[in-house]
Amino acid sequence: MRRAQFLAVVILTMSVSACGQDAPAPAAAPPAASTSVPSVAPEAAEACKLAAGTPRPGEAIEIDEQTIKSLIEYAAKSRVASIEKAGTQLKEHYSTWLDAPIGDEAATAQDRILDAAGHVREACDAAGITS
Repeated sequence: MRRAQFLAVVILTMSVSACGQDAPAPAAAPPAASTSVPSVAPEAAEACKLAAGTPRPGEAIEIDEQTIKSLIEYAAKSRVASIEKAGTQLKEHYSTWLDAPIGDEAATAQDRILDAAGHVREACDAAGITS
């Protein structure tokens, strides 16, 4: 997690000049434990990484279409049923958004895309896959 990485960096970069000559050298921080599940398909890990980076509904003015397309693709190949299902829903909402006329209908469709990306995030969390 980012918090553990930040903490390790802070510990490793702390000055030891205040230690006396008789004081033992500080021990290096242990490496941060990986939070990802090692037995998951690389596509599942990539889908979860992309989903984690997507904005929440109402946060985005524009959708990064390439990210959404990649997320759909990786989710479909993830070999995790809940992620595949959420990816299918995302694909449906993306198709609806592409066909929506500009205006309120497109804005609603965009929020549904971001909501569906959130469902992929939730499926990743439920499967224990974090980025």
